[in-house]
Formats: sequence, C-alpha cells, structure tokens
Amino acid sequence: GWGWSVPVDAERRFFTVMFNPADGRPEAEALDADYHRRLRLLPALGALAASGTCVGAAFACDASTYHTEMPVDDRVLSVGDAASFLDPLSSFGVKKALASGWTAAVALHTALATPDARAAALAWFARREGEYVKAAQAPLGALSREVASTGAGAFWGTRASLEGDEAHADLVETLRSDPAVLHAFGELRRRDPAVLRTGVLRTVSGPVVRGNLVVEEPHLDLSLDGAPLRYLRNVDLLQLAELAGGGMEMGALCAAYEARFGVTPLPDVLGAISVLLAYEVVAFA
Repeated sequence: GWGWSVPVDAERRFFTVMFNPADGRPEAEALDADYHRRLRLLPALGALAASGTCVGAAFACDASTYHTEMPVDDRVLSVGDAASFLDPLSSFGVKKALASGWTAAVALHTALATPDARAAALAWFARREGEYVKAAQAPLGALSREVASTGAGAFWGTRASLEGDEAHADLVETLRSDPAVLHAFGELRRRDPAVLRTGVLRTVSGPVVRGNLVVEEPHLDLSLDGAPLRYLRNVDLLQLAELAGGGMEMGALCAAYEARFGVTPLPDVLGAISVLLAYEVVAFA
C-alpha cells in the first residue's frame, strides 16, 4: 500500500495508511494493531511515526474511487464528490471539487439565462466531469504500473489494472509524442526564421465559456479522438492560426499573439504552432 502524513500544528501530525481491503480487513478490536503494523512498513513515515507518541485510536474509512456515468439527470447535476471521487494518491480531489463547482455554476447560469443553450451547457458540464476523471486516472495508471514492475506487491498490480491506460492519456502528452508534431517542431527550429501561411482551416461549432455563460464558437476540427479543439494549454488555436495567415515570421507572430492575449509562455505557443503545422492548419510559406 502507501501512506501519507500531514502536520496540523507544531506538535501534532496525522498519519494515514492506504491499503486494499481485499487483502484482508481487520476486525474492529484488531484495527489499532493492524494500523501500527502497516505504518511501521512505510519506509520514511514509519520511522517518523515511531519518533512520536500516538495520542488517538486508529479508525478506518472507505476511500474507494467511483464516478457516475450520468452527472446530469434531467434537472439535477452531480457536483464534486457526488459526481466522482478520485484516488487520494492523485492529490487532485480539492482542485477537482472546486473546478466541478465552477463548471456546474456556469452551466446552470447558462441554462437559466439563455434557455436555448440549456442542452449545450449541460452537455459541456457532463463532458468536463468525465475529463476530470480521465485526467486523474491516466498518470495514476502509469505510476501503478511503474511501481508494480519493481515487484512491490499485488496491491500495485491491482491498481494498474483499474486505473486509466495510455488511451486515456492527457491530450497534451499525447501530442508531445505525436511524430508529426515532433517533426513540425524540428522544422520550426531548422527554418529559423520561419514564415507561416494559412493552410486548411476546418472549423466546427463547440462550447466555450465567455464570462459566466457557455456559448457556441468555432473550434478547429483536427480529426483527433474526442471533441474539436479551441484551446491547447490556454493558447487559442483558432486565433493563432488566423494570425499566422498574415505571413509573419515566428518572432513577430509570437509578439502579435502576446500583444492580443497577454503574456503567454513561449513553449506553449511554439507547441501550439507545431500542432497547427502537423495537422496542416498552417504551413510554411
């Protein structure tokens, strides 16, 4: 299994051990002894716990992950932990709960303020809830497989089979290893200074948030698995493609994008341009 610890003041620290109940759930009277046995097995935390004095009785609670396939049901939205509970190892739970609350508020406000957009707003919320789960599962699956390969025990092998696999990998990570994107990035570096022109611009309508409303705006159809794209690491792909059509060299293009949208990390802009090149939305002049 695994464990974590957090200090609550200068003298007190909580310790938690996580394990698969299928490996054996201790009886109530043996819970304290089982807790301390498992705690001693943790390489770093066991020694840290042994240096203090236990001041409370151990207790157990279920931390099994779950998610609903239907976060939207007629007039009810499942938000936060009601929609899904992520593996605590991801350290993503609080962030996910805040994001889920925000997207639910935007979706509901849209449904009330613009009834014609109700279906699109609720579908957007449902898709985002599913994306939260996939975003947490994929790296946990990779971590579990890595630990299991060291012979750490059946616990990690079981986790690896339950967590997401490469098919659910983060889109950014998938594109980073895309041969076409890597080739485009290499060409950008080789053709310094590179000049771009507009290529094949295919767009479809998709939802984005403007202020506190979900609205339909053009998205790029890159024929990727999943929904069309408008943003990649907060870079507006459509606006970047339209700027690239002006025949500017790369330095001027990056400066023009930053002037319009504010300071943007250069690696993110270059990565977005590489994707646009790879999928022929823009081309070298």
